[in-house]
Amino acid sequence: MAKRLGLVLLFGALVFAGALFLGKGGREAEAGFTSEATRELVAYLNADGPFNRKLMALEALRQKTETGIEAELVKLAKGSNTRLAVMATTALGRKKSGAAKTALKSLLESEKLNVSVRLGAVSAIAYAWRDSDDLSYLAAKTKDNTRLSAHYIRLKSDVFGK
Repeated sequence: MAKRLGLVLLFGALVFAGALFLGKGGREAEAGFTSEATRELVAYLNADGPFNRKLMALEALRQKTETGIEAELVKLAKGSNTRLAVMATTALGRKKSGAAKTALKSLLESEKLNVSVRLGAVSAIAYAWRDSDDLSYLAAKTKDNTRLSAHYIRLKSDVFGK
């Protein structure tokens, strides 16, 4: 309990510090969000900062239920920071919403993206939904890339038991 309270307090301090760091002159977040905290999280994720804190902010963003969260996660997944992009695909999978699954499928199908991000999308789809219909979808979408295909074969065994 004390550890959890400590994490909550640490996250609160992180959001506050991020808001102070960015100030009013920092990058502005999407105006469509209803919560100031959500706008601050998006702004923090788009700014320079320590990776471990960005992961905490990414997890807090994933837990939000506002409209447009999936779109922000997709923007992060398409960004230039590959490590953060892969974590954004994982966050989309953990959202387990229809919009998140659609977004993950579009990331997988985007051949312009880094293969690591596409691998993350394959894993997120397989582990989050464990749907046998996705098995044939993933087989079709990964067959043209050897890394994706090898990852699919491993997931087919690990997740689907086939």
